[in-house]
Amino acid sequence: MSTSGTTARKWTFFTNHGHVLVYLARHPDARVREIAAEIGITERATQAILADLNRSLDGAYAALDQRLPTVAKSVASMEAKKAAETLTSELFTPEEAAMILQRVEEDRTRGSILDEMAPEKAALVLQALKNPRHGS
Repeated sequence: MSTSGTTARKWTFFTNHGHVLVYLARHPDARVREIAAEIGITERATQAILADLNRSLDGAYAALDQRLPTVAKSVASMEAKKAAETLTSELFTPEEAAMILQRVEEDRTRGSILDEMAPEKAALVLQALKNPRHGS
């Protein structure tokens, strides 16, 4: 209920963290001030949420980095055609496939897998390999 001079807050299923994530997905170059104004929270609260989200993302990357060597060994042990099918399936994004391929130890094996990929899929994976996060 609203009292004079205040506005009623709208109830949603999302937390402020969720609202920030959705806003950033739609406006990736948004500034803290814009996010805060759109969501209806302070800039300080927005900064704290962004710090939380960054820590969560860092944790996710750390967990992924721990698992990638095992996945890369599994992929390297497959026949090249099967490995290419697996990496270009809906299980992996091109970025994830690039991260896995980066950890395949033998260049010859990596090349064989790329050769077995459809050209458009291989192009996406190779483009992802150029990303500084995934490339060497």
